[in-house]
Amino acid sequence: MKVKSYYLTIIGSIVFFIGLWFYLEERNYANNSRSCMRNAPCLAETLQWLGISTLLTGISIIIISLLLKEK
Repeated sequence: MKVKSYYLTIIGSIVFFIGLWFYLEERNYANNSRSCMRNAPCLAETLQWLGISTLLTGISIIIISLLLKEK
């Protein structure tokens, strides 16, 4: 069981960092894009939530792997 939890921790960490990177990229694009500054609907502002959800998925995978490691 230790090996599976080790792999889950690595996968969760990778997913966490991908979500963090995606969120930061979309936030920077939304802050610097002229089309997003006009108070119009902007895709980058919506895609930030995809980054946050990916980030939270990574955190949940890490928590699950830590729970499996204890058993």
